[in-house]
Amino acid sequence: MREFEFVEDYILFIGGHDPVPGASGMKSNWIGYGMSKPVINLARYDVSVLNNFTIQIANSTGFTLKQADLACKIITKYQRQLSKLEVSVEPINNGKVQFKLPIREIDYTRNIAMDNDTIQVRFPFVQNLVQLMREFGKEHSQGSAEWDHEGRVWNISLTEFNTMWVENELVRKYNFEPSKAFNEYVTLCKKVHGGIPTLRMDKAGVPIMENISSNLEKFLVDKTGGFSVNNLTALIDYAGICQYEVDEELLVDIPENVRPYMLQHQIEVTIPKDSDYHDLFDYVERSKRFPVVTYDPSLKNEVSKRLIKKFGKTAVVQLGPKPKDQLEQLDRIPLLVTNSALVRTGTTRQQLFQRAEKTAFFYDSEQGRTYLSGHGIQS
Repeated sequence: MREFEFVEDYILFIGGHDPVPGASGMKSNWIGYGMSKPVINLARYDVSVLNNFTIQIANSTGFTLKQADLACKIITKYQRQLSKLEVSVEPINNGKVQFKLPIREIDYTRNIAMDNDTIQVRFPFVQNLVQLMREFGKEHSQGSAEWDHEGRVWNISLTEFNTMWVENELVRKYNFEPSKAFNEYVTLCKKVHGGIPTLRMDKAGVPIMENISSNLEKFLVDKTGGFSVNNLTALIDYAGICQYEVDEELLVDIPENVRPYMLQHQIEVTIPKDSDYHDLFDYVERSKRFPVVTYDPSLKNEVSKRLIKKFGKTAVVQLGPKPKDQLEQLDRIPLLVTNSALVRTGTTRQQLFQRAEKTAFFYDSEQGRTYLSGHGIQS
């Protein structure tokens, strides 16, 4: 049986380009335009992936971590067909195979920074975010909002309107990480417009909200039932959604492990431990955010199993890998618990995240933070 030394060589062989042993490239008559004629029958959704991989190898561009993992999975997927061609994938199965080209590290962080009179927005390419920034720059921005190709950053004029747009649309909805300077400017903008809404207790022991707008007051009354001691937990819980502050006095009876869930819109846990699940359970018990909706494209469903064991089947809605039909049956999503990362592709997935009042991300691994559904290539 024939074995190859490098993962790239397996990919090239499958694509109809027999690698030259010991060489960095392929046969001299190959000009690098993707696959020639695959030597095995490929699933339709693997064809474009392998074609792109082949072109990438021809251009001496290494795989990302996700691409490397996907390449190995595809090779082992077709091991029976390859075996018939006298090609063994044992080096892949045993982890002994190497990569000919260096693995590329991709920065998936989403950051908001300040540079004098400019807000700087950085993020890896995601089509819906790029479209959002373009539309903002053309139709809504007060001042310029332009892409700096050389600096690989979006530069937005520092105005109060632009600052609050970035806060509401990027930081709160898409989990961009703001710098300390940006947060300080957001606080200043809120104070200029009448102060930051703050939930506190008055002298009579009744919860009240300072600097509250009529729209926010109506929203909270509709959602919680009104400003009373009986609704205090719900009022604190909506602070993470509506972005208002809560006086420390009201948090005395809220355990430390539950406060982040109460006061934030989204929670991220990587490689959760038993204690992390217990924190989630404590929060759900206090907030009564039922039904808890779970979404796990990998079908491991670890969170779902634990939640069902704790609260019962009627308290949990477990979405499948393609949740479109199930999603249409849900009136609201009080709490979404998922291991699918913040790269939100496809209209159904966008709808899922946007409809969730609160989201808890329980990632299975560090790479899980940048998980993409389907078989497309992320670079």
